[in-house]
Amino acid sequence: MTACALLLDYVQWLLALLEASPPSPKANLLLLDVGTGASAIYALLLARSSPKAHIFATDVDAFSLKIARRNIEQNALQDRITLIDTSLSVDILPHLDVEIDASMCNPPYYASRAEIEELASIKADLPTGICTGADSDMITTGGELGFVTRMIDESAARPNAIRWCTTQLGRLSSLEPLLKRLAHHHIDNYALCESTQSRTKRWLLAWSLQGDRLPDTIARSANLASKHLLPLPNTVGRVCRAGLKLPTVRDALLEHLLALSLQVESSDNAILVAASQPSWTRAARRAAERNEAQPSDVVIMRVLLELAQRGDDVVVSSTWQYGLDRQLFQSFCSHVWRQIDVS
Repeated sequence: MTACALLLDYVQWLLALLEASPPSPKANLLLLDVGTGASAIYALLLARSSPKAHIFATDVDAFSLKIARRNIEQNALQDRITLIDTSLSVDILPHLDVEIDASMCNPPYYASRAEIEELASIKADLPTGICTGADSDMITTGGELGFVTRMIDESAARPNAIRWCTTQLGRLSSLEPLLKRLAHHHIDNYALCESTQSRTKRWLLAWSLQGDRLPDTIARSANLASKHLLPLPNTVGRVCRAGLKLPTVRDALLEHLLALSLQVESSDNAILVAASQPSWTRAARRAAERNEAQPSDVVIMRVLLELAQRGDDVVVSSTWQYGLDRQLFQSFCSHVWRQIDVS
């Protein structure tokens, strides 16, 4: 039951991640299961959990693909799950003609058969289950760290191929070097989750080279012991100086943001701001004064400002929804806080 619960945890987290992202313009959700194995369990769970999804499932083992096809047909899902033989490909991620919304992967954990046998010999307890995976499901050069590192490198080379790449990890020790690999490619848009069932722990890692930012409830696992590994928050808050009232703060913010030529939508105590240029920065203001500003309709950042009255205090929170430059988001927040202080 532990293994099944971990599988469901991963699928539910992935679907929650997609639910928190802007909707895809495509009619169907397109998902990728890397290394589906003979059971094709992730592909089957995804298809059952998301009726509008079409799943591409890959594997390098001919026998595993044969059994997977039989399992898919027995579940009458052959129209919604496409199996792909990647045995002749040098890449882990297949080259498809469509953009994938999210990928998932349960990578091979071990670097060799000898490693499996060594780890089994030093276990203090009897195994809780029987391993039925093919060697290709369990063993790869460099183990899970080497496998996922290759996935990161491949995704960086094709930033628009997959909106969200995700993987399950069986070793906490893999996380830090993988995060360093993401940083090597200047990828700071990632999410971490720790999944625990009985005595078994797994770690879920997602990353994207695109601009959609996740809420902290998805991206920053509350139960992850190694807090230093979590991504920086996408929501930051500020308590306004004493004596200010919420309507005063809201009206002052709206007036100032509109004066900056930002796209602004407001409702009740929420303000959605979209920027096509960093008009709040000194550099942008100087360029405008010299008539050197270059107008653009391409949104480079989207932030949701939410105002709340908590007792005698007014609290303003800024949630980064879209953008590739965290420094730009931080500079915008600092600018907003300064405006609140002088309002």
